[in-house]
Amino acid sequence: MKNEFDFEKVYDEICDIDANSRVIRTWTEDFEDEDTHEVVTIERNEVIGEREYNAVNAVRIAELEESIFLHINDLTDDQLQTMYYRNHQLAYLLEGMKRQLAWATEIDDDDINDVTYTITSEHPESLDAIETLIDEVCQKEGIPENVTDGLSMYVPYSTLMQVLVGENHFVGFVETKERTADALVLHCECPDISINALAEALTECFSVKVEVNK
Repeated sequence: MKNEFDFEKVYDEICDIDANSRVIRTWTEDFEDEDTHEVVTIERNEVIGEREYNAVNAVRIAELEESIFLHINDLTDDQLQTMYYRNHQLAYLLEGMKRQLAWATEIDDDDINDVTYTITSEHPESLDAIETLIDEVCQKEGIPENVTDGLSMYVPYSTLMQVLVGENHFVGFVETKERTADALVLHCECPDISINALAEALTECFSVKVEVNK
């Protein structure tokens, strides 16, 4: 009979390795409950330093995290959230979005960035293809404003990513684009979680180089 994946055991081992890699100051504090006046003692911890890098521990953590990735569909919603907030891996975020979990789908306005993608390639036809794709998406799904002058457009990230990689769980807009002989520059607005995703998708699909600035 196949053994079930034990998330708690794997995660506890990761936490133990993390804890042993840090120098921690521990103390206790007493607090009085305002309603019952009961005094409660709480243990407090503060990380005051890091121990010398241990390659063996680093490899072990990578193995443990990979085992969690392999069983990502089996994780509970709470376990999925725990792993995302531990290391902000895009895979966990995407899974959370697919499950329509609030923590994965809510975007704070303070997290929105103005981002510039400078796309270059040895093959100009790759830049032509990206520009054509954006123009087509804008005509079908976007909200054009002075688009004939190339001044403003709102191409949803979700539509672009659906075309590029079959996923539409991304928030953001391509606002303007500029084309030179050597590069295609996209000016965008998006949250942190979507910045690298679009760059990686363009790189994979069109074999171009993408420089990201925010």
